[in-house]
Amino acid sequence: MIWLALFLFGSGQVSLEAREIALKDPLGSEWKNELITEVLAFDPGEFPCTVNIQLLGPDRKPVLSQVSDAKRNPDGSMASCKIWFVANVPANGGSRYQIRYGKTTAKGEGVTVAN
Repeated sequence: MIWLALFLFGSGQVSLEAREIALKDPLGSEWKNELITEVLAFDPGEFPCTVNIQLLGPDRKPVLSQVSDAKRNPDGSMASCKIWFVANVPANGGSRYQIRYGKTTAKGEGVTVAN
């Protein structure tokens, strides 16, 4: 069972400028390579499906992430999606990740899938 606290900062409405995901450890345990998922929701017309989503880590460098479960509004814009990424959080501390839009995505090397 994971007790990692997840906070999404910002108002109820999404700004395509940026969003922040703040992770905090409330148990005094260090969290390494934890898989995190966050649901992002958008108003109709707010987020065109042609825009990239980029995730920046606490060091403000791009982090590999994946978007899934994308749903569209009747006008074709993004209604919601999930973003998945691996995070590290220090014991009794926190880490902040920033979601930006319209930027290039992180490039991964050596990623393989095995059965």
